[in-house]
This record gives sequence, C-alpha cells and structure tokens, in this order.
Amino acid sequence: MRSVLAVSLLFLVCAFVPLASEYDAANTGIVLYEVNIFNEDEGVSLHNYSSYDIDLKDFCITDNPQKSSSEGSIGFLQSLIIHSGETLTFVKDKSADSGFPGRHTTYRNGESGVTISNNFALNNSKDDVYLFYGNNIIDAFFYGDVEITDKNLWSGDTFTPKKNSFAVR
Repeated sequence: MRSVLAVSLLFLVCAFVPLASEYDAANTGIVLYEVNIFNEDEGVSLHNYSSYDIDLKDFCITDNPQKSSSEGSIGFLQSLIIHSGETLTFVKDKSADSGFPGRHTTYRNGESGVTISNNFALNNSKDDVYLFYGNNIIDAFFYGDVEITDKNLWSGDTFTPKKNSFAVR
C-alpha cells in the first residue's frame, strides 16, 4: 500500500514539474549574446539565461524578419542543447572562429546539425539579427543606421559597429 501511495505521489509531483516545452522555450531567456559582423570572424553567440537546458532544434537565427530565402539563416537540423548559463557560438566558415577564441563552444556549418546557408552574411555597416522560435521572434539585435519598425524588440540607439570589435550584451 505504501509503494502504491509513493508511486501515486511521485506521479502527481512529476505531472506538475515545469518542462522546457515549446511554449516555455519561446520565453526562457535565450538571447543573441554576441554579434561579430566583420570578415571571416563573422558570427553570432546565443546565451541561455534560463535555469534549465533548452533544445535549439526549432530555433533559427536570421538577418531577415520575414525569413525569406533571399537572406541567409542559421538553423538546427537535429537536437542541440544549450545548457543553463551556457553560451554557444556559430560561425559560417570552418576557419573563422578566431573572433571568439577559447571563450565558448563554437559550431561551424555542418557540425552537430548546424546549417548555415551560403547567403548568411551580416552587413558591415548596418543590419538586424533575429532569433526565432518557430514563427515567433524571441530576440533581436540592431546595429548601424537601420530602421527599427517594431519598438517592442529594441529600445534606445542601435549598436555602433567598430572595426575589430564586436557587440556583447
């Protein structure tokens, strides 16, 4: 009888433990943490500020809020976990991780299901970068003289890019 009661209590507790569901993943605190827009060092980092691990499989990074095929994107074809407190960096070229030396785990096109389309490129003077979960914008980063149409995504001035530097949030 005690074992039946213990199992029943365990089931009830587990039923109410929050999981990283699709809804939760879209509201967890994963942000565009670093953006490096120059030359072969071009890349983007994500940071997980949440208290639990999140699978990036349904996330997408792009510099086009309409996600059209004319702009490039970074996608995740298979499960890739970003742990609580962890930062992951994504760079386009195989040799182009020198902009993020030894600070974070770096993924390149084709590694661990990461796909970076050939036309993914950040403008050196002005652009916008978006983190999507499905069709929902989770975070955005703006730099240079770019027009911000949705003021809910960004307040204040945009980041001013400088050669040989990158943005950290």
